Amino acid sequence: MENEPERIRKILRDAFDTALLERDNASTAFDEILRDTPSGLLHPDGRWRIKSASKALSAAREKMIAAMVRLSDYEILGIIPEDLKRKPAQKEGAAPQTRSGSG
Repeated sequence: MENEPERIRKILRDAFDTALLERDNASTAFDEILRDTPSGLLHPDGRWRIKSASKALSAAREKMIAAMVRLSDYEILGIIPEDLKRKPAQKEGAAPQTRSGSG
């Protein structure tokens, strides 16, 4: 059975690996578009294609960096991302706590 630190590490590692793959795919697509214009002369939609591929590559890089920071913060500093923290289980039969305006 997987313990909590292993579960968190696996989630973060999988997210990083996925982000790396997305970045690699975006980079390949960008390179293919650049190779498609060997003379440097763009077709009518060439600028749009290059701009679009560049934006996709930048977004993929940002996503990869964010995933890398989350993983390294956890592995090096022991920081658990908020979205991966487990909430304490409520006791059976206990009413959920709510905030009230009085008191």
